[in-house]
Amino acid sequence: MKKPALMSILTTSLFLGACSSYQMINIDGVKRVKISQDDYSKPQYYIKDFKPKQARNHRSIASTKPDLDKLNYLPGKKLYFFTLWQQYSNFNAILGLKNEIKSCPQFHNDLLVQGKKLDNNSNQYSLNQDYTDLKLNPKDIVNHPVMSLPFKNADIYSYIKESGNWDMTKEVIKSAITDHNIKNKKELIELCQSGKSGGYYIYENMISYYRDNSDFQFSNKALPSILKVNTISNMFLLDSMVKPEFKSIHLTDFQSALLSKLKVSWFKNYLYETNLMRNNKSKRFVLKD
Repeated sequence: MKKPALMSILTTSLFLGACSSYQMINIDGVKRVKISQDDYSKPQYYIKDFKPKQARNHRSIASTKPDLDKLNYLPGKKLYFFTLWQQYSNFNAILGLKNEIKSCPQFHNDLLVQGKKLDNNSNQYSLNQDYTDLKLNPKDIVNHPVMSLPFKNADIYSYIKESGNWDMTKEVIKSAITDHNIKNKKELIELCQSGKSGGYYIYENMISYYRDNSDFQFSNKALPSILKVNTISNMFLLDSMVKPEFKSIHLTDFQSALLSKLKVSWFKNYLYETNLMRNNKSKRFVLKD
């Protein structure tokens, strides 16, 4: 039998088997983002118990991008839209797909003005990541947010752990990311047609009620709360697919401006920590304050 045909059979068997129901796995000592949902359709990330520090006390990651300040003046809705548009484009490029949104009446002129600033930077991403550490230490899942994506009634980690299909991890992740980006596309179409979306309102509510609440901003409730914002969730996912040679977070100007408007630039430090842990498996170095 030819290899392509064999691979086709293996892949078909994998996804037919995935139609079965798998139980969500809880990992002792690891928190999850809590979302009330009937079906597992939004990722409930495995996260560390992280408490942001006040800006004057913690080390920040300096930006070297001169255009960042120019984006801070943008209204929240436009900044959210541009960030989601660019993320959708990046996911498509990672998957080898093209942008299928041809019309966007609500933001048509804005897209023309921003132009090349919205180009994707997908050359820094790869689906070929190393997940072998999860076999030995399940708690390392906090450094692999992509494993929390929905896949056939569970999350990716639960499916792979129960089925034992570790050798098909890349194919499963690609399928889950494809489904995830279809949701990004649906939200973008909603924004393009009506200028609003459920995802945007979550972001706007965070700005209205929590941005200036320091008791919340610097509590251990802040991280799981902001990860319910679709654009920040996308940052978390994309950062986990950065190629190891980049060694550090690499947010776009739009992403950084969106975090700044919400006053959660400390999220860059969380990404930095998870990136170090993910790419320094032998040293297990943790950023110190």
